[in-house]
Amino acid sequence: MLGTEQERWLDDGLGSSAARWNVLAQQTLIAPFESRAADGGYDIWTDGWDGYAAARTRLLDGIAARGIGNVVALGGDMHAFYVTDLKTDFAHDAAAPVATEFVGTSITSHDVDYAAVSADLPHNPHVRYFDSRWRGYLRCEVTPQTWRTDLRIVDNVENAASRADTLATFHVEDGRAGAQR
Repeated sequence: MLGTEQERWLDDGLGSSAARWNVLAQQTLIAPFESRAADGGYDIWTDGWDGYAAARTRLLDGIAARGIGNVVALGGDMHAFYVTDLKTDFAHDAAAPVATEFVGTSITSHDVDYAAVSADLPHNPHVRYFDSRWRGYLRCEVTPQTWRTDLRIVDNVENAASRADTLATFHVEDGRAGAQR
C-alpha cells in the first residue's frame, strides 16, 4: 500500500500534526477482515491492506506510539459500508482503538454478498457496522468536538432525482477513538 518513503512521510506528517482531526483518505478498508474459506481455512483479500499486514501494523503502531489523537480513516472500493475500530492488536477484542474508519459503498457498482460477509462478522468484532445492500456515499460533518459520519443511501442509482436517506449515523468524540452509534 505504501512504499518506504511514503510510510516515512505519513508517519512524520501525523507525528507533527497540530490538527484537531487527522484524516487518512485512502482507497480501501484498512481494518483486517477474517473471512472463512470453504476448506475451513481463511481467505485473504490481498488487494487491500490485508495483503500488506506489516504496513498496516507499522501505521497503527506509529499512531499509538506517538499518541496521535483523532485519527479518522476514510476509504472506499469495497462495494459496502464498513465502520471499524482500528487497533494495534486485532486479536484481542478488549484492545482499545487508536483510530476510527469509515468506508463508503459504491454508487453504481454491484454489491458484495451480504449474507456471506455477515456470516464472517463474528470473527471481526472490530467491525462496528457493515451493510452491502445499498448504494450510496458517506457524508461527514466535523466540528472541534465531534466527527459525525452519515451513511447515505440512494433509492435508485439510475435516477439523478432519486431520494437519498441516512441508513446509519456514527460519531467520534474529540480525544476518544472508536465509532459511537
